Amino acid sequence: GVVGIERHVIGERLKQIELQATIPASIARPEIVKALDISEEQRAKILALREDANQKQLAAWPDLRDADPKERRERVIEFIKRSKKAQAATTERILDVLTSEQRTKLEWLQGNKMDVTQLYDALIPEDAEVWDCVRPASLYDRGE
Repeated sequence: GVVGIERHVIGERLKQIELQATIPASIARPEIVKALDISEEQRAKILALREDANQKQLAAWPDLRDADPKERRERVIEFIKRSKKAQAATTERILDVLTSEQRTKLEWLQGNKMDVTQLYDALIPEDAEVWDCVRPASLYDRGE
């Protein structure tokens, strides 16, 4: 009934917002590659841009080992701010790989624009003690 339709509409809108917020990651998803008809050459360029951005992001992660909770929070907040700028720059480089037709289609897939930078602000908890355990998942993989 109506509730099912509302859930569908909300679900679709959330997908649009996610696509707006996560271009560097989401542009390589199979359904997006197919929808935009991204060529293998474009895909390779996009993956190289993403890998470069990921490596820079990992290298930029602040050292939190000797910081007290307040310092940890401040360092992570600064990292998130820099990350927002870096993601915007990566998104622009990725969009430059697309044709004008692909960019138009991507804009249509994204739906009405939303200021997705506000989503990052939701990642900053007020409780500084939370930062005692914050570190990127890739560091866990290396046992650090």
